[in-house]
Amino acid sequence: MKNKKTIMYKNVLVMFFDTVSRAHFLRKMPKTIKFLNKFSKYEKNTFKKKLNIFQYFKFHSLNTFTDPNLKAAYYGATLYGNGTHFANFFKKNGFIIGRANNYCEKETCINLRNPKALIHALWDHEGLSIGCIKEFYDEKFTHKLSSLVKKCLFGKDINEYILEYLESFWTVYLEQYKLFLFQSLDGHEPTGELIGHFDSIFYNFLNRFYSNGWLKDTVIIIFSDHGNHLNGPLYLLNSQDFYFERSLPSLFMAIPNHEELYINNLYEIIKSNQQTFITPFDIYNTLLYLSNKDNYTNIRVPYGDSLFNRINYKIRYCNSPLYKLKNKILINSGSCSCKIRN
Repeated sequence: MKNKKTIMYKNVLVMFFDTVSRAHFLRKMPKTIKFLNKFSKYEKNTFKKKLNIFQYFKFHSLNTFTDPNLKAAYYGATLYGNGTHFANFFKKNGFIIGRANNYCEKETCINLRNPKALIHALWDHEGLSIGCIKEFYDEKFTHKLSSLVKKCLFGKDINEYILEYLESFWTVYLEQYKLFLFQSLDGHEPTGELIGHFDSIFYNFLNRFYSNGWLKDTVIIIFSDHGNHLNGPLYLLNSQDFYFERSLPSLFMAIPNHEELYINNLYEIIKSNQQTFITPFDIYNTLLYLSNKDNYTNIRVPYGDSLFNRINYKIRYCNSPLYKLKNKILINSGSCSCKIRN
């Protein structure tokens, strides 16, 4: 690391769950929520807390399918715009970068009109092999991208192998600055039940991470792109709850306690953003901030800001000029759940 003073936190862990609304995360991941709740309650003397968990109640998807949301969160790009993967900024600043999926896919986001518009990351380590085993990826009974079958290998859920890879990465580079991206497709299936099998696995993983002391210098961002958009009973019944959940995905951020959190009231700034309209562009800018906070203003992208900055809630809503591009609103108006009420 050339200049450690420019980095607030040593490690960043990004964990993406496809198609999991905030409500569904609370519904199907009770053990994980129990862990997160231990560190999300407000305490009078917050400096005594070892870890701070923030959840963003008005995190809103840009559209009801993956690409617009992950292009914004990973590349800071609009659907057909240009962008650079956030991991490149970490690598440029001396971080070791790794990733692992529980599904087989080289790049999550592909610009269909201009493949060269997106600058992908050149990862130092990639754990992709298990998800590409033919028996897992090309099942006879379900579609490969919407599988409702739990995938196991030698009596273990394949997610356990993926998280073991993550932990091995962490152990090997324990003293180095590092970034890791974990991606799960378990939520992308019509029943809404499969993600519940991951609860105990994820809960145990977080507890191990905490017990090992690895959370003392690691920021974790847990997020989804949108809620369930597959053809389930709520969709067929034209349920209002279905449309709300589809537009309001999960977003949690875990931040280790640090004296810098209380300089210039930073803790209160981050806390206040929990009730502000947030989009995937804000995730991208937050990651750029974490890659080099001293250079953040030079590399940030439009349409969003870092969650470490106070966000002006008065200009945040679906059809805000903030999300306008060539007279077109970037957020799908048909799926807008956070609206200004007269």
